[in-house]
Amino acid sequence: MMKALPFIERYRPRTLDGLIGNPEILRRLRYFAAQGNLPNILLTGGPGLGKTTIALCLANQMLGSNRSEAFLELNASDERNVSDIRAKVKTFAQKQVTLPAGIQKLVFLDECDAMTEAAQQVLRRIMDDETGSTRFCLACNNISKVIEPVQSRCCVLRIMPATQAELIKYLQDICEKEGVKSDTEALKELITISGNDIRSCLNSLQLVMDANNKVVTVAGVQKALSTIDVKIINQVMKLLTSGKFDEGWALIDNQLNGGYNYDDIYNAMFRYALNSDTEINDVVRASMLRILASLHAKSKTTVSSPLQLCRLLAELFLQLSPH
Repeated sequence: MMKALPFIERYRPRTLDGLIGNPEILRRLRYFAAQGNLPNILLTGGPGLGKTTIALCLANQMLGSNRSEAFLELNASDERNVSDIRAKVKTFAQKQVTLPAGIQKLVFLDECDAMTEAAQQVLRRIMDDETGSTRFCLACNNISKVIEPVQSRCCVLRIMPATQAELIKYLQDICEKEGVKSDTEALKELITISGNDIRSCLNSLQLVMDANNKVVTVAGVQKALSTIDVKIINQVMKLLTSGKFDEGWALIDNQLNGGYNYDDIYNAMFRYALNSDTEINDVVRASMLRILASLHAKSKTTVSSPLQLCRLLAELFLQLSPH
């Protein structure tokens, strides 16, 4: 049965000890899970960093066998109105449950930044009224959308991405459990493409394994995830440095004709620019990142075109080519 599950569920930790990254935050949560008297907490950070998993592990570890009756999980983007909060959260908070000394019922509201301001005001009042019996764990991507009265009633924990070293070890352990041969450089490539997003890493790893007969290599990662090899970008940069703009553009055009889109090229250039081993000076690197950021912003509101990509290469050519 477990083999049929996607990796993000198959390898979802059940306790705080199974999590990676954010060691100081996890240390504090382990203390509260063991000793009780948990404060209201607000987990904030980008998507895919494990906020939901942290909350579920906290509930498992703190409530144990009482979890089924002492834990309420809601996605606030679905339960976002005043009536939803009153009907479900307040009813649960007022429910009588026998728990060990120092342990309170726990309400987990995921994506609380999607709640209306009126619903957040109702939540704030419930947090005050039920403080003797219930604690609240909130999670959000954008803390600026959480009203100050709610923030001030919580201990704000900023969840950061796991480090590359932590993710490599984590993925290596999964590969070992799956009986898969993995290459460290391939895992680094996968992590870079996934943006250090744990959820994306697991989905990508499973895709690579299925596509490459249980072997994880750099080439296999790039093929399965349809990403451009950074070596191609390195060749383009060398051509621009040699004053060969037409040849550099032709190499990029080959990638477009091969099925890659503009975002694929921008992402490959972004990975190249961030790689400390690349042979470009900091001025060129900064210029490259500035233009890529501008193109990324424009891609959200307009359709990418060859002209935008050509502008990027032209500006790099002017900085790199011999005068």
